[in-house]
Amino acid sequence: MQWMRCTACAHVFTDGYFSAEVLSALFSSTNDHKTRWNFEQQRHVSARMIEFVAGHVDDGSWLDVGFGNGSLLFTAEEWASRRSE
Repeated sequence: MQWMRCTACAHVFTDGYFSAEVLSALFSSTNDHKTRWNFEQQRHVSARMIEFVAGHVDDGSWLDVGFGNGSLLFTAEEWASRRSE
């Protein structure tokens, strides 16, 4: 997955998804019953949530309380890495 930024309007969006091999490595030591469920399909929702929150704060930490499949936390980490480039 690659974070992109529109040069005209500064909109941040994703291009691509994790491959099956990368997902396998990421979740190799997790509890399999819920963590991977629908992970990639929820990335677009996670990206919209992150963009919304990021529009209201300049800096800070993200907290994932553990009720989802991990998509929000992984997407937030990728967004933060892209932003710092």
